[in-house]
Amino acid sequence: MDPPSYGSSLAQTLVCLAAVSALAWWLIRVGAPRLRPSGARMRLEERLPLAPGHALYLVRVDDQTLVVGATERGLSLITNCPPRPAPSAPEAPLTAAPLTAAPLTAATSPDSARGASA
Repeated sequence: MDPPSYGSSLAQTLVCLAAVSALAWWLIRVGAPRLRPSGARMRLEERLPLAPGHALYLVRVDDQTLVVGATERGLSLITNCPPRPAPSAPEAPLTAAPLTAAPLTAATSPDSARGASA
C-alpha cells in the first residue's frame, strides 16, 4: 500500500481545521449563552458608544440596574436606575354613548313651551 500523498494529507488537515473552526464559531455564537449558569446575577442590558474609547453601559445586577461609564482610563458608576414599573394591561378604548335627539326635541316641542307658560 502506498503512503498517503502530500495533497490528500493537506486536504484532510484543511477539512479538520474547517470543522474545528465551525464548532468554535457555533459555541461562541449559539452554545455559549446556553452553557452560562442559570443563576447568573449580572447581565449587560445595553451599550451606547459615545466616542472612540467612551461608552455607557446599562448593567443589571440582581434587581438593580446600573449605568456605568467607560473611558480609556477605566469604569465609573454613573447612577442607579429606579426599578422599571411592571407593564400594565392596555386600557380599553373609551366609547361614547350615541347621541339621540329625543331629549332635545322634547324640551323644545310646542307642547312643552305651552306647559311652561301656563
